[in-house]
Amino acid sequence: MKTSRRVQRLIFGLGVVVSGAAAAADVDGATPLSCTGVSGYSCEPGKACSKVKPESSTAPVVLIDPSNKTVKTPYRTDLLPIADRMGAYVIFGQCKAAGAPSQ
Repeated sequence: MKTSRRVQRLIFGLGVVVSGAAAAADVDGATPLSCTGVSGYSCEPGKACSKVKPESSTAPVVLIDPSNKTVKTPYRTDLLPIADRMGAYVIFGQCKAAGAPSQ
């Protein structure tokens, strides 16, 4: 249950970060995004955010589909919803439109 809650927070945080990345690129809000995390924080209501360390050396690549409000992570086989009211994982990184060439 604790891991599930963390994954949901991760998804919510990515949604927040992606909204900023979408504003910087030619993304219309319906285009799926592929995001690679660089650093992250775990945030819970009423508590300070704390920096989290990666659990593996593999860069986390997350696929975000804003039109369907779902996120696919390499850590789960099922799609996750973007919102969660229990807290958030805030991840900073690079996002690009899914299928776009690497820069």
